[in-house]
Formats: sequence, C-alpha cells, structure tokens
Amino acid sequence: MMRTSEGARRGHRGGSAREEGWSLEVAGIPGRPRNADEALEALERACELLDGHRDPRAAFPEVYAIITREVAAILRDNQGVFLEGAWISRLAGRFCQRYLQTLERALAGSPQDCGAWEVSYRHTSPRSTLPIQRVMLGLNAHISYDLAPAISRNIAELGHGGDARMLERYKHDHDAVNRLLQASIPGSLQRLGQAHGCAVSTWLHRWLRRPAGWLIMVMLRRWRAQVWVDVQALLRASGEEEREIVIRRMDARSRRIGSTLALPSVFAEGIRKALSWASAMPRAGAPHPT
Repeated sequence: MMRTSEGARRGHRGGSAREEGWSLEVAGIPGRPRNADEALEALERACELLDGHRDPRAAFPEVYAIITREVAAILRDNQGVFLEGAWISRLAGRFCQRYLQTLERALAGSPQDCGAWEVSYRHTSPRSTLPIQRVMLGLNAHISYDLAPAISRNIAELGHGGDARMLERYKHDHDAVNRLLQASIPGSLQRLGQAHGCAVSTWLHRWLRRPAGWLIMVMLRRWRAQVWVDVQALLRASGEEEREIVIRRMDARSRRIGSTLALPSVFAEGIRKALSWASAMPRAGAPHPT
C-alpha cells in the first residue's frame, strides 16, 4: 500500500476525507466482506483512502489490517490454529463489515449508533490524541461493542446457539485469536511509529516492548473475555427486548471504557496550550516589546 510521509501525517489536522466528500463506495471499497481475505482487502483499501487524505483515522485500520493479515494467513495455510476455520473466516468478514459501517458514518459526518464509536471518532485530532491512543479507542469500540453481536449472529445462523459441543469449539477459536493479537503487537507499535509518526509507539517498541505488550494484552484479554459472556447472554435472550437489554449494557460499558481511554487527550490539549502560551512569553532578560 502507498503510505504518506511521516512529516506530512504529523502536520495534518485530520478530517479531509470527509471534507472532500469521499465515501467507501466512491473509493471502491467492498462494504460487505464475506471472509478474512475480503476483509483484509477492504481494510487495506480503507487505509489507502485515509492515507491518501493524510487522515489520522488511518491509524486504526492500519493496525486492524495487521491483525486480519495474521488471521487470513493462518486460515489460508491451514495451520491448525482454529477448529472451525470457515466460521472464523466468515466472522472476520462480518466483523470488518461492522467497522466499515462506522467509518462510512464518520466520512459522511453522520452520528454513530453507539457511544464507544462516537467517543472514538470524536477523538481523532492529532492535536489532542496520539496514534496509539486512537488505535486503542477503536479496538475498544470494535471489541467491547461490535464483537459479541457479530459472534452471536454467526453462531445463530448455523443453528448452533444451543449446541454445547459447537459452542466450546467456537470459544476455543475465539480464545485462539488472543495469541494472534499478542503476536501482532510489536509490528503494530513499529508501524505506528514509522507510518504515523507516533513517538510513544516507537519508544515502547524500542525500550519497553515486552512490558508494553503484556499491558496491552491484559486489556485486550479482559475485553475479549467479557465478549464471550455477552455472546452467551445474547444467545440466551428469549426475544428482542432481552437482547436489547444486553446491547444497552454493552453500550454503556464500552462508552465508559472509551471515555477513560480518551482522558489523556484532555491533558494533551492542556499541555499543548500551555507550551503555546509559554513560547509566546518573553524570555527572561529579554527586552519587552515596545
């Protein structure tokens, strides 16, 4: 994929894709990927679209593509990581489709349909958030809110909602993704530093790779463990009303996590303003302007 220069990315304020009227359809991005390979293609094209406009929202699909590339490669090579490879591949397509829906809304300037994505897309300015922070905001929304409905629908469509043996196999594959997530962290940190000018990611990758990876995985494992609890609740729901109760609970939880992850942006903006104010002050001993 083509990548914009680090300096150009850092100097960009963001949002130009929306300002110029771009959409996934205009960019030729398939909005309904059916498997892992099609999901990867869609994510790579989304990166190209956002990169072409030096849009800071490219950080999340960049990392998302790294993870999806790992999943697609394992499925393609039949490496035996997953028990139900076809199910995982279909899930990867459905899961990516949901992200593309949120991106389409963001490009159109339309409101999101859940709090976590609303928080994520609200905090995309390079002036107030770091690329690694934008990635974590996106991961929270996509895992904590999007994943359980995608998994439960994928299971229900196969008629396995009450099949304990198959649910155990699906749970195995869900947990197996954690290993791929962990393996993708070093490359993701490195890419965020190289392509997105994220000094924090570069520093973590160079000096604190293992503890940083451990800390990130603590969060991701916790979120994904809760996902399976939500999947079971959605499959047990006796009707739309009970299902909606579960969804609302997921919405509140994921919004709360996102708001916490976004807190550093408040301090970043404060520091930026303080430095800007300080730089405008006369140096000690310097003559005051007349």
